[in-house]
Amino acid sequence: MYFPNLYVISVLCFLPFMRCQKELHTVYPFTYHVDVAGINVTIRMVNSTLLGTENERTTDFGWSVSGNNTFMSYVNHNPRLTHIANYTAIGYIRVPSCSGSDSVMKINETGISTIVFDNQIFRHHVYLTRIERNGVEVWKVLSAQLWGNYQPGHFDFQNLQGGSDRRRADILLRINNLYPQIIENIRSQIDEQFTTKLFDRITRSILDGAPADELMVCPNPHYGNIYNTSNDVYFTQ
Repeated sequence: MYFPNLYVISVLCFLPFMRCQKELHTVYPFTYHVDVAGINVTIRMVNSTLLGTENERTTDFGWSVSGNNTFMSYVNHNPRLTHIANYTAIGYIRVPSCSGSDSVMKINETGISTIVFDNQIFRHHVYLTRIERNGVEVWKVLSAQLWGNYQPGHFDFQNLQGGSDRRRADILLRINNLYPQIIENIRSQIDEQFTTKLFDRITRSILDGAPADELMVCPNPHYGNIYNTSNDVYFTQ
């Protein structure tokens, strides 16, 4: 009696459970699998926090929908922000300032980071994705935000008021707060234009294959100091 190949049998048995690769589904908390422009990509949006330890990690902060800057008030009165936590960094990126002075950003997997600028150590907020290209894991900084006056020797908190930079940061914080919902749900919560730009940037980065290696930091008198995210930043583990 003829017995079909066991491999064929196993494939046939699991066919009903296999999903189309274009369908988004959760692979791991905060990790999403998606087909971007025909390219198989794993996107991991990493939880970000300014607090010092894993136990203090939270996602319940951020600007309210009405625009009240409750987060800045919280940061401004939290003495724990002076504590720099110890962690194992997964990468380093060079951050040149507009004045020409370089700083070094060290980022760990949870998004907690320190930045050393003219011998001053500051805490700040980063938003990361993990992209796997041809089996190589690449971490990408979608956006980085330094809360305060980015000047050598002092670090004064400033409110960020209005404008496109505020809007972008607000959207990113709301994305952060929507975990662990899948990206499909996130798309419905934010404006279509930003979503398109976000995924276009990821797609373009994958297709280009030649990552940028720096992120400009320029003072902004209206909104405090915002990292200019027009240049995508990558670093590998």
